[in-house]
Amino acid sequence: MTKSQTPNPNNIDELIKALGDPLRTRILEVLSNEKICVCELAENFGISRNLLSFHLKKLANVELLKVERDGNRIFYIINEKYKDLLTEYLNLLDNY
Repeated sequence: MTKSQTPNPNNIDELIKALGDPLRTRILEVLSNEKICVCELAENFGISRNLLSFHLKKLANVELLKVERDGNRIFYIINEKYKDLLTEYLNLLDNY
């Protein structure tokens, strides 16, 4: 892991909390392959947009996700800065 991939130490507790939720892990798995609109994610997970937005905001607050807007649609994508780190994390979970 390079220095640019290392999360801010002041944010490490929040990062651990964000990664500790199973739904957020599933969200990261889906977003690791493509960017998806919030409305599509909510349908895929069978949850309300409000609940999904809550979880997406937690991941965005620790800089794991970035937000892109296209008109009225909001897309979340993996922050390229942490893409390798998240890939390693998700691979570890798959092998656990």
